[in-house]
Amino acid sequence: MAFNRKAKTTSGNTTSAAGTHQTPFNRNKSNSFGSNSENLWFLRLIYWLAFSVGVVIALFNIIPYVKSVKFLFGTAIDGSGILELISQLPLINAVAGVSIMTALWVIGIIFWAFLQAAELFETFLKRNRAFVGHTIDDAVHHQKYAISEQDDPLLAGLKRLYNRMPLLTMHNARQTKLVAYTIDLCVCLTIYPPVDGGFGRLMIVLLTGQWSLIDWANVAALVATLFVVEWIVNFLFWVSDIIRFVKVGVKLQ
Repeated sequence: MAFNRKAKTTSGNTTSAAGTHQTPFNRNKSNSFGSNSENLWFLRLIYWLAFSVGVVIALFNIIPYVKSVKFLFGTAIDGSGILELISQLPLINAVAGVSIMTALWVIGIIFWAFLQAAELFETFLKRNRAFVGHTIDDAVHHQKYAISEQDDPLLAGLKRLYNRMPLLTMHNARQTKLVAYTIDLCVCLTIYPPVDGGFGRLMIVLLTGQWSLIDWANVAALVATLFVVEWIVNFLFWVSDIIRFVKVGVKLQ
């Protein structure tokens, strides 16, 4: 009986000691994730502030494309003689003027949105975990055909296409991005010329180092138009990842 009582006492002390050791750990863990939970509002605030900045910048970035559309379509309309005919009809002249300006803005916005989608398509694909995982698995386990010199050129081309298929979407997205940025650069150089006198004058200035002739305000506008939207999108992805990881940590407490 005495042995049993002693054993119970020892067991009780062991349990008490274990509880004593676990209490600080649980308290620290709760405080750590509790502070993260309380800071979620700050991360969300950063996210929506960055989103708002992106919207404002996007509105300014649309302007070069609207100007480009106005220049292209305006030249075509002026040469057709339509404006001279409309100008002779007062009421129709006013309505047509508003309609044409609205149409040019809509076309400019569509043009800008298309280029931005082409530039950001690769980024969105890379941020899609399911797509990236499936692409990796497909590339690792994908059956590939050997290409021999005896193959018909058409057959060899089909084999090369099939062998590249797992990565074809990412490859095409990257090529599309490069083409879109090239078009974007041409538009921005036209609207925000770094140097007066065209592209040839710009090359001369760069080769001779005449930096004082460069319009740095236009250079800043050009860089912002080209890259700021993508930078903000990447920043939003980064903040959203942090928010997701913090939420996972809160659930584990």
